[in-house]
Amino acid sequence: TAVKTSPSFLQLGRSTGLAKSVSRRGQAIQFLRQEAHARSSTKLAHLAVLLSSESANPFGKVLGEIEKMQETIVAEGKADKKKFDWCAAERVKSKESKSEKETQIGSFKAELLELKGTLTGPVDGLEATLVKAEEDLKENEEDQEKETADRKKENKEYQKNIANLQNAQGLVDKALSVLK
Repeated sequence: TAVKTSPSFLQLGRSTGLAKSVSRRGQAIQFLRQEAHARSSTKLAHLAVLLSSESANPFGKVLGEIEKMQETIVAEGKADKKKFDWCAAERVKSKESKSEKETQIGSFKAELLELKGTLTGPVDGLEATLVKAEEDLKENEEDQEKETADRKKENKEYQKNIANLQNAQGLVDKALSVLK
């Protein structure tokens, strides 16, 4: 007859486990040191130092440090999320601003073309108008010089004529006085 046995939680023996514990502890310390070196992590190196210390309950300290690291990671995660959100908002603003600036550039280019047409138009452009005005001014100055010369000539003739008339008036006055 077969006897059915069920699993039991009965402690059958006791071992100090000191050698096993030390070797596991040593493995953990070695692993933490390797990872600290590979990742250049001062936090992991600090954790390895705490674990290697010969205090009464090194795992209590280690667990405390792990909790601190987890809190630090959560806090850094929140800060990173805040920075990420800020960067995303800034990118949106930057894209909007860029779009506005590109629209302004387009309108400024159109306005510039219009102003160039106003400036360089062959018939009614400002440059053509300026050239025409300079030609008219030069012609006006030449006409003015000619008119001034003509007036001076006419004035000389007028002065001669007046002098002749005054002489004639003087002669007429003498002749009248002789006749009287």
